Amino acid sequence: MFSRANHNCLDLRFIQWCDYEMGFGLGEEAKHALEVLQKEVACHRQGNQDAAETIAKLQAEIREIREMCSVRTASEDVVVRDVDPNRSVGANLKEEITRLHSQGSTIANLDQEQLENVQKSIDKLVSSLPSNNDQSNNEENLKSKTHSRKKKMLPL
Repeated sequence: MFSRANHNCLDLRFIQWCDYEMGFGLGEEAKHALEVLQKEVACHRQGNQDAAETIAKLQAEIREIREMCSVRTASEDVVVRDVDPNRSVGANLKEEITRLHSQGSTIANLDQEQLENVQKSIDKLVSSLPSNNDQSNNEENLKSKTHSRKKKMLPL
């Protein structure tokens, strides 16, 4: 099976072959269409590569978060069991509450940093998607067509 990008690439090769082998003279518009198709294929390839890299980074960050959560849970279990039985219950509870508050703020800070990193990665992924590149290419093509129409309308 061929992807859409491969299909476009095959169409492009066939058209180029027809032009070269069979002597079909492609007009300027057809040549421009070929160039646009070539750019589209290149954008899709780059977008797919960027998306794959970003997804791999996000998966690595998720693994790190899971590991940190499991380590954090294990360390909390150890600390809770190490409470001194000779101290008063009130003193132990106060220390435990203080410890939990400090851990809570530390966890919140770490989570915020990780969320920011994930958001940056997602933003990068979205900006590298081919649909964003296609939009800018379509806008450029529309501007050039409008400009060429204006030239055609103006008397010499």
